[in-house]
Formats: sequence, structure tokens, C-alpha cells
Amino acid sequence: MSFAPSYVIAMLRETKSGTSTTKFMITTEDGGAKHLQGTGVVIGRVTKGQEVLDKVKGEFTMRGVLAKRINIVAGSVTE
Repeated sequence: MSFAPSYVIAMLRETKSGTSTTKFMITTEDGGAKHLQGTGVVIGRVTKGQEVLDKVKGEFTMRGVLAKRINIVAGSVTE
């Protein structure tokens, strides 16, 4: 699998200052996230619930953290 399609689930590894962290992400960009190719591993693809991701992806984030609390219950997104 590649980062080319949208809604792929990936595992990325970051190494900084002698430490290493692993992050999981779901790409939502139209056309995928080809710029991530070679930086991680695609481990799957979202097959249901893309509309929930579309609602969440527009929320402001600060360093990868949502600026407000979002609840996802049975496929519905509420604040």
C-alpha cells in the first residue's frame, strides 16, 4: 500500500534527541499524503465512517492536539 489514496491508516516513527516515538495517523487529504512516503508504514485503510473523519479534520489543531473536545458516538460528531 502507498500513501497515495485518501483515508489510509499509517504508523510513523519520529526520532529526536536520542528518543523515538511512534504515531498513528489517518490521511484525509484529497489524493492522499504522498509526501509521507518513506517516513512510515501504511497498515490499513478506512472502509467505513469517512464522513466522521471529514467532520473532525476541519477542527483547529495545535501541534496535533484538537483545540476543543469532540465526542464521536455511534458515528455522530458532537462538541
